[in-house]
This record gives sequence, structure tokens and C-alpha cells, in this order.
Amino acid sequence: MEGGFEVSFLKNRIHLESNFYRSRTKDQTIPATISYSTGYASAFINAGELETKGIETDLKFTPVVDLGGFSWNLSLNYTYNTSKVLSIYPGLNELPINDGTAYGILNSVSYAVVGQQFPALKVTDVLRDPQGHIIVDAITGLPKKNAALVQMGHANPNNIFGFASNFTYKGFNLNIVADYRSGNMIQNAVGNALDFTGVSEHSTLNGREPFVIPNSVINTGTADAPVYVPNTTVAVTNASRAFWVSSDYHNTQAAYQTSAAFWKLREVSLNYDIPVEALFGSKVIKAAQIGVVGRNLLMWRPRTNVWTDPEFNTNGATSNAVGYTNEDQTPPTRVYGFSVKLTF
Repeated sequence: MEGGFEVSFLKNRIHLESNFYRSRTKDQTIPATISYSTGYASAFINAGELETKGIETDLKFTPVVDLGGFSWNLSLNYTYNTSKVLSIYPGLNELPINDGTAYGILNSVSYAVVGQQFPALKVTDVLRDPQGHIIVDAITGLPKKNAALVQMGHANPNNIFGFASNFTYKGFNLNIVADYRSGNMIQNAVGNALDFTGVSEHSTLNGREPFVIPNSVINTGTADAPVYVPNTTVAVTNASRAFWVSSDYHNTQAAYQTSAAFWKLREVSLNYDIPVEALFGSKVIKAAQIGVVGRNLLMWRPRTNVWTDPEFNTNGATSNAVGYTNEDQTPPTRVYGFSVKLTF
């Protein structure tokens, strides 16, 4: 189901279009583990129901039509979208989505969970008190791993905001494209690998000397009747290599789970139409244009994400995996280009 409206003002200098939609998709193709007695270990089945709904808004306006040869066009668009799992399979409330990371601690983090946005991210974490503080040992100062997985957000952005601006002046044409995305999380397994090898800034913040884990607490009560008090004195033992290689803090995924939000300057291009007839009186070349372009020029992201570009997810081209990145994929690149166009 979809509905919307479209309006224009001031001789189309302001144009607004908005659409609201909701769709339900049944019989998704999902992997399932089956009994070995069948002669197979797994199969693809058609099951599940997914509901997608949201709003798309596009605003275009022309602040300057023609002012001494100068004109300016601006476009803004905003999308809010959610994808919720309504059902999976009779008797099944969640299903891991294969993302090609089944080794060590880096197991699948993407899940289809009934009642949650798809794909939900479930990760390993340390034990925490009801307020979210890390519980540490009163002697070693180290946390313990939680036996259960913890859901920490979902992988697809809810909010997408786009911006495009075009300036023209006497043959010059400047285009700027930027966008913003937020509402989702990402598992930065690349951070775990960098800490493990000791080459990250993250692993050197305390000079690899003993330190008190920030926002940690100690249980001064019992297991059945815990009493948590702030930890201000008990430092971790062996804060150098052992902490970044074998501790329960390092070997949990939550330590590397961050917001996947970002602002990105997608592209800036500048072109110039050469007045060939006025300059050369040429009848062979009818038009000529030169230009420069830069793509993926700048990116701003939350301070918690010190690792990489959230858009560069692992194995995204061959599976449903999103929300996970490690050291195995190509890092983001900045691209510059130059063009010459001739029309004969």
C-alpha cells in the first residue's frame, strides 16, 4: 500500500513530493539446519513474513533563477524506513543469518528476530549490572563474559538524508552531493584484530600499564543478592599483551560494537563549457567541456567508531550480511578524476 502527494509553488521553483508506504513480504528464502538423517546438513526453505514501512520526502527548489548569469538549484530528500520481522517459521522466534564469519569469537551477528527490525545484531558481551556498568573481579579487576548473547540494535539505517546542490555561472557548473545515515549499529571486528596484534591506538591508550576499567563496578554482596559499588581502585592485572589477546573483554563483540551513523560528502564536480565557437570559430568541434571530480571526499562519524567506514560491510555482495566489518574487505577509497568531452 502506498499513498502520497505532490505540490509545486512559484512556477515550479518549489516542488515537494512525499510518499507513505507499507508492504508485507511472505515466504522469504531462508537457510535452515535439518536432520543429518536426511542426508543433508541444511536447506533453503520459503518461510517468514517481513513488514516494511516508511516515508519518503523530496524537496526541490531554486533559490536563484538567473542573477547575472548565476543560478542555483537545491534538492533535499529524507527517508525513514523500518523492516520488522513478523514471523519466521512455526515454533521458531529467531534465526541466525550467515555472514561468512564463523571462526573464533567472530560468529554470526546478524539475526532475524520476531518482533524486531531486520537484521537484528546479537553479540557477546561482558557481565553488567542493571545500569549497564561492567562488573569486574575484586582481585584481578577483569570482567567476565556473559554466557548469553545480547541484542544491540540492528544493521539497516532508519534515517537517510540526502543533499544535492547545483551552481551554474557563465559556463561553469558546480555539483555537490552529500548524505547522512543513522539509526543502525555495526560490529567492527577489524578493531578486535588490530587490538590483538597491538597496532591500534586503542590498545595503547594507557601505555599498556595497569588501569581501572572505566564505569566498572564490584559486587560486594553475593551471587544471589548482589551489591554493586563503583570500582575506583582495582586495576586490571597484566594490562599489556594478555589483556588485548586473551581477556574476556577483548574476546567479546560488544567491545567493538558502535553506531553506524555518518555524514558523507559523496561527490563534488566542477565542469566548464568552453566557448569553442567564440574562441576559435571552429566548425569541426561543436562543443567542448573539461571537468574535475572527487568522490568519497569526507566522512564524519561518531567518536566511538574509530575503525572504518560503516558502509563497507563484509561479504555484502554474496549474502544478506550487513552490520559487520573486518580486515578481510577492501578499505574505503577517495577517488579523483579529470574529464575532457568533445562534440563533433
